[in-house]
Amino acid sequence: MTGPRTVVKVRIGGDEYTLRSDRPADYTQAVADHVDRTLKDVQAGGSAGVETHKAAILAALAITDELFQERAVGQGMAERLQPDLPHPERRAKDRKRELMVASYLVLIEIGKRWFYRTAPAVPASRERTPYHRLLRRAARFTTASPARLPRPVPRQ
Repeated sequence: MTGPRTVVKVRIGGDEYTLRSDRPADYTQAVADHVDRTLKDVQAGGSAGVETHKAAILAALAITDELFQERAVGQGMAERLQPDLPHPERRAKDRKRELMVASYLVLIEIGKRWFYRTAPAVPASRERTPYHRLLRRAARFTTASPARLPRPVPRQ
C-alpha cells in the first residue's frame, strides 16, 4: 500500500508542472531540478533552434545513459565482492550426484552384509565338509543344482 502522496510544483524547461508523488517533496524537487538541468545542457549543446520536445527526448536519453552506467558500475562491484559460487543448477547437480554416490555405497554395504552373513547353525550330522557349506551358499546364486557343480580335488 502506498503512503501519503505529496503535491509539488516544479519548473522544467520553463514550464511549471504539478506533480503528485509518494516520495518526499524535496526528493521530487531534486529529481525535477536534475531533469531541468539536463534539458538545459542538451539545448545549450545543440544547435540554436532545437525544438523543446526533441530536447526533452535527448535529455531523457542522457539521463537513461547515466542510469545504465551507474547500474553497470554497481553490478561490477557486486560481482567483485560476491564470492565465486557455482551456478545454482550446477550446485543442484552436485548435490544429486553426491546423494546417488552415497546411496550406491549404502547398497554395496547392505549387499556385502547380506552376502557375508553367517549361515544358520546346521546340525553336525548334515555338515560333512566345508565344501558342502560352500555348495549351499553357492546354490543361492545359481540355478544349477549342487549335484552339477564341480567337485574339488581332494588334497593329499
